[in-house]
Amino acid sequence: MSKKSSMPLKTRKIVVSFDISSSTGILEDLLRTENEKVWYRLLRWLANYLSENEKHYEYKIYKFTGDGWILMFNLDCSGEDIIDFLVMMSVDFNKRMKSLSDRYLETPPKVSGLTFGIAVGTLLRFQMRNKTEFIGRAINMACRLQSACNPHVDGSQYLLLATRDCFNRIKEDYPTIEYDYPVQNATRKLKNIAGNRPLQCKRIELLDDE
Repeated sequence: MSKKSSMPLKTRKIVVSFDISSSTGILEDLLRTENEKVWYRLLRWLANYLSENEKHYEYKIYKFTGDGWILMFNLDCSGEDIIDFLVMMSVDFNKRMKSLSDRYLETPPKVSGLTFGIAVGTLLRFQMRNKTEFIGRAINMACRLQSACNPHVDGSQYLLLATRDCFNRIKEDYPTIEYDYPVQNATRKLKNIAGNRPLQCKRIELLDDE
């Protein structure tokens, strides 16, 4: 008789989803010149970068999404540390991406930075095929907010959209965030979230990439 699978456990996490803007166009450009190995090296660098900083910034790398990752921070992680890490990664990625663009791309895209979504909430944790998996609204919200970033419209390549409750939690640890970074109220319609009604969130410009 097979063992019954254990019941999911509840846990609360701060979830960050991010990806690379214009990744499809960049890869197509590299494929035309048979330089796709450059894209592989960029992803490997980013994966190693996340691994190297995982312990210091107290997050877990949850899932690779093809051109980005989902990260999970514990609730006791400092909001200031989370923002500092995302900014640091943006600065280092921006340097790497500019070098790639200057050396290899025939038609560099207007935007090629990182966009982020962040949310907080209760997740269900369970085992599936010997891997730890999570389901919950916070993951959906973080991913949808990340997808709702539009650098072409918003005018910045390094944007973070945060749910209001997550922003408030970050601000408790980082009360000067609105002085250190451009923070604005924003409205987004997120697919299959809140009945597709407009959702109030916070827009944070992490990096002036000019």
